[in-house]
Formats: sequence, C-alpha cells, structure tokens
Amino acid sequence: MHRGFRAALTNGRASIGQGSQKTNKSPGQGVRDAIRMLDAFGSVGVQFFDITHTSILEEKRGFRPKQTLSQARTSMPFLVPSSSLRQNNVIIRPHQPPAVLLIQLD
Repeated sequence: MHRGFRAALTNGRASIGQGSQKTNKSPGQGVRDAIRMLDAFGSVGVQFFDITHTSILEEKRGFRPKQTLSQARTSMPFLVPSSSLRQNNVIIRPHQPPAVLLIQLD
C-alpha cells in the first residue's frame, strides 16, 4: 500500500509533510507545496490520486477517488485553505504509476 502525504491546516496554518515531519507554513504556501508535491508525483508517471478529508479526530469526512492530476491541482486552492475552517485534514494518496524504468547514462 502506498503512503499518502498530508496537507493539514489548523487555526489558519498549513502543515505539509509526511507523518511527524510537518512544518508550519502559511495557507498560500501550503497550496503551493501541495501542488509541487502533486507535480513531483506526476513527473514519475502518477496519473491518478485519491483525496480523503478527515476531521482533526481522524474521522473520515469525504473521499474523492481517482482524481486526475489536473483535477487534484485545480482542487488544492480550495481544499487546503477551507480545511482550516472545517478543521479537516486533506490526505493525498497517489495511485501506482505504470512501470517506470530509470536508466543512468554515463
């Protein structure tokens, strides 16, 4: 199973990271970080993402399955800032990309 990166906002502050390695950032920076993360996944062939919304108590509040990269990027400017108002976490899980082969050229 793949691990998701989490964009969580509390009291108007964004945290982007994985697990306990979160750092506090402004909401605008949180959106930019989330989009950069999506683009990094896209650069290695990830085409779809599941987006889950959970409460601060980790209760599931919403689920958007199989979002395209474009759909996920378009959603971030709305999902990340609104998560602080709703006290939600936004969890982005990439689907496995097609086989990727990396070759080192010397």
